[in-house]
Amino acid sequence: AAAAAAAAAGGGVDTDLGVFELLDGGVGPSDQLAAVRCRAAPPPLTAEELQLFVDDAGAMHNEAGFRARVFQGGIDPSARRDAWKILLGVHAPGSSSTDRQLQHQQRQQQYAALTSQWQGLSRSDGDVYVKWRER
Repeated sequence: AAAAAAAAAGGGVDTDLGVFELLDGGVGPSDQLAAVRCRAAPPPLTAEELQLFVDDAGAMHNEAGFRARVFQGGIDPSARRDAWKILLGVHAPGSSSTDRQLQHQQRQQQYAALTSQWQGLSRSDGDVYVKWRER
C-alpha cells in the first residue's frame, strides 16, 4: 500500500514487477522513428529517372545519390537490368556506355570459351575432375 501511494504521488505505476516512472510524451528516439516509418516512400526509380544520374557518355556522375534513391524507393522493373549491374559492381559507376558494351562483349567471349572447354571434355576427363572435386 505504501508503494502504491508513493507511485501515485511520484507519477509512477505500481505493477507486479515493481514501481515504474511514467515519462511524459516528449519527442524521443522512438517518436522520431515512428515519424520516419509513417513517411510515404517515394515511387521506385524508373528508367527515365536513372538517365538523370548518367551523363552524355553514359557514365554515372552521382553514385551516392543513385544509391540513396534506390534505397528510399526501390527500382522499377523497367530500370532493374541496368541499375542492378551498377549496384552489384558488374559495371563500374564511372564507366561509359562504350566501355560497358566492350566489357559485355569480352565476357560473352570468355563465357563461350569456357562452355566450349566444358563441352569438349571427354568422359574420362570428366571423371578425373569429379574425383578432384570430391577431395
